[in-house]
Amino acid sequence: STQMQIHLAEGGYVSLVVYDVLGQKIATLQEGYRPAGSYGVRWTATGAASGMYFARLVVTDDLGQIKYSEAGKLMLSK
Repeated sequence: STQMQIHLAEGGYVSLVVYDVLGQKIATLQEGYRPAGSYGVRWTATGAASGMYFARLVVTDDLGQIKYSEAGKLMLSK
């Protein structure tokens, strides 16, 4: 498992999803409205094979406009 930190300067609708190298969704870690603040999110990769994964964070406003987007690599080794 791994722990990720999300820091929101202002509230918004948060989507944090893990994808494999083929772009297939592996896990949805966060989805929904979050007020401003810091949050810890844990991905327990039970059932996932060793390899490279990507985590994508998207924060949108009430109208669905993207306020922030970021992607990062995750290396899983069992």
